Amino acid sequence: MKKILNILSITLLLAFSAKGNVTIALDAGQLLTSSSTALVADNISTTSSNGALLLLIGADSNGNFNNTLTAGSFVSGSDIVLGAAGFNTSIATNETGNSITIGGGFSNEKIELMWFPQITLAQYLNAGGSGSLLLAGYSFGVYNPNGGGAIDSSKAWLLPDPSGGASAYGLVFNTLSASGSNPDSAGKASQVVVAPEPTSIALLGSGLLMAGSMIRRRK
Repeated sequence: MKKILNILSITLLLAFSAKGNVTIALDAGQLLTSSSTALVADNISTTSSNGALLLLIGADSNGNFNNTLTAGSFVSGSDIVLGAAGFNTSIATNETGNSITIGGGFSNEKIELMWFPQITLAQYLNAGGSGSLLLAGYSFGVYNPNGGGAIDSSKAWLLPDPSGGASAYGLVFNTLSASGSNPDSAGKASQVVVAPEPTSIALLGSGLLMAGSMIRRRK
């Protein structure tokens, strides 16, 4: 495969087992950090566990994605994590190839790809998928086909009904420099994890402390 600059090419090949699981072959290129450098890659282990974390995310019940991430959680709203992988360069320069299995029960689910330059797949698995790894200030990138529609002549990112049998999707995301319709910055991890807002309990506790302080001053 010839070298491609500033292109995110993703091919999803979906095949269903008797239990309705989905096996996805992921081909993603030019996923970058917030500073436009290459992601950490693992070409040694069979699972690419030491590569940067890639997550496939399912939309909420309304088919929308909530991509404002707060420290402590890899998803927001009612979005769900469907599967995880580690970045490698097994296909070409800065282009990863992964096999991800998603359990049954997800029919016509809209999906998107997220990548996390500061977290590896191994760290994610060792933490049991816990969002405690995701700290405020960390960067992440997102690709989704605008709510499920086609981009650059690709097909919608939908998990089909397992009863329909095996399916294959070829999804392509091109940047302007590669004759696509998306900006070159689209491959960057340009979004930032925000700090969690104080909970109502914390606010109440703060108010009680202030009230107590005022009472002591009056005495």
